[in-house]
Amino acid sequence: MEHLLSQPVFIIFTSITIMSVASTAAYYWHKGRRAELEASLKHEMIERGMSAGDIERVLQASSRGASKKAAVTDDE
Repeated sequence: MEHLLSQPVFIIFTSITIMSVASTAAYYWHKGRRAELEASLKHEMIERGMSAGDIERVLQASSRGASKKAAVTDDE
């Protein structure tokens, strides 16, 4: 094991692999969490008696707001 830790190629390869796995895991966790929150929001709106059209408008408005906020953040 000490022999492997002294090899720069092993350290670089291991670092790249760990970063790739961690970023992929974070991406899919975020994607799943976002879907969970959206489903919760839809459920809550259905319980309040909102129509499908109202729910669709709310979700579209929230997604447009998020994309506008990202665009403003990128410009700064």
